[in-house]
Amino acid sequence: MRFYCQTDKGLRREENQDSVYASEKECLAIVADGMGGAASGKKASEQAILSISSELSSTEFISQAALKDAISVANSEIHNMSCRHPDDFGMGTTVVVCLIRDGLAYYANVGDSPLYLIRKGSSLCKRASPYPPLPLPRGEKGG
Repeated sequence: MRFYCQTDKGLRREENQDSVYASEKECLAIVADGMGGAASGKKASEQAILSISSELSSTEFISQAALKDAISVANSEIHNMSCRHPDDFGMGTTVVVCLIRDGLAYYANVGDSPLYLIRKGSSLCKRASPYPPLPLPRGEKGG
């Protein structure tokens, strides 16, 4: 399985507040989109990536609950950063996470950042939480 990442600030923003993490070894992909116009959106998206990737890297048993827990840890850390630094008050980010283990794709999202499933010869399918893990077809098995 291969991962590719690309972000774009779009036409309206001066700063790209997106952060991405993709690990073929871990079969883990995370995209965080700092809330445009909100204070310190880039810091929030970077912290979400660091927190979630760290939490999931240290988790033995992967489940939807593990993804939810990792996102909750990131949320707490971002909130605490915001409280400690007045200039960062109100910072926030959306996030979408996908982790593949034993032929299943576990995924979660917060905010309006969706996950899309693209299968060869099929149409684009938008996914958002909460859904059960998706079985991957033969030949796409990761983890």
